[in-house]
Amino acid sequence: MCSRLLCFMNKCNLLSNFQHGYLRGRSTNTAVYQFRSAILHELENKNVTIGLLLDLSKAYDCVNHDYLLRKLERYGVRGSACKLIGPLLFIIYINDLDVFMSNYSLVNYADDTNLLYSGKNLPETINNTQVGFSKAYYWFNIKKLSLNTIKTNAILFRTKQSQVIVEDSITLENNEIKPVKNTKFLGKYIDEFLDWGSHIDHTCLKLSSIGYGIKVVAQYMNKETLKIVYQANFESILRYGIIFYGCNANIHSLFLIQKRTVRSMNNMRFRDSCRGIFRNMYIMKVYGSGYF
Repeated sequence: MCSRLLCFMNKCNLLSNFQHGYLRGRSTNTAVYQFRSAILHELENKNVTIGLLLDLSKAYDCVNHDYLLRKLERYGVRGSACKLIGPLLFIIYINDLDVFMSNYSLVNYADDTNLLYSGKNLPETINNTQVGFSKAYYWFNIKKLSLNTIKTNAILFRTKQSQVIVEDSITLENNEIKPVKNTKFLGKYIDEFLDWGSHIDHTCLKLSSIGYGIKVVAQYMNKETLKIVYQANFESILRYGIIFYGCNANIHSLFLIQKRTVRSMNNMRFRDSCRGIFRNMYIMKVYGSGYF
């Protein structure tokens, strides 16, 4: 049912371009790429840019079934089987958000909604942010979706040469939101300069812990099983989003952790060379992972 419905929606070109969740050819990477491209476009035009990463409380549970069924009927989909609520139906449920927010850059992955506001100066940008957020808040209320303003994050994107900073909180629907320097965005940590340094720092902490776990279990497993553990737990995190941060100078810190983990998998000492081990175990170094 899900595949047939998705095929129908794609064939009739009914899904909006801002949607990236659970759709063929789209992913968190395409969502990040679209959002990042919109930010860079505004910065190149010397606009002050603020991103809002919205948080929806229990989004799937709050879906109005009657409204959803009426919307599906307008799309030409009928039948009681449509009462099964899932990610695809939620995507359809919010599919017209971009029409209501046509003056703003919008990127969505399932229930993760992200908006971008810009202006020629900071006061104009803050005003646009407040007006745009009020529109989004109103739209979500109409759709019976609960927007959690407390967990909503705001971030001022800027170049390292920019002197523009937000010293005070931004008032959004009677809630004070203090812009952050970095925040989690679809499993990746994005910062105000878009240089991925904070993401690499968080990834290093996570991989160090996993690497230690691999070192502990290495004495109980053969190399084939150990490699499966490495690929499932270590490599999957290492490669997630690497197409964005793979050229960052700080990636060397990830390589050091990767080498340490590979050494422990082969019962090698700390200073033993592992130059040929990567090739023998068919493990790609972090430097080349972004190309494959």
